[in-house]
Amino acid sequence: MPNWTNLLSWLKAHYDNAAIACGPNPEKQRTDRLEKAAVPAFGIVKKLSKLPWKEIEGVLEDFRNGIAAENAAWAAWGK
Repeated sequence: MPNWTNLLSWLKAHYDNAAIACGPNPEKQRTDRLEKAAVPAFGIVKKLSKLPWKEIEGVLEDFRNGIAAENAAWAAWGK
């Protein structure tokens, strides 16, 4: 079940320490919906890492709205 609050906590940890990251599992096809959302979110944080966290959070909220359009369960957490 998607949990935005949990994912956001991991993304903040990655922002604070780039060694904490998430990537695709090379042993399986990218069919897992949670992985399809989480991996790009980590990429967003990495690419925007020079910005303050609050600005990145705003971008991630836009990302969340996009993935919630595909899977409404993402919209249910942390609002």
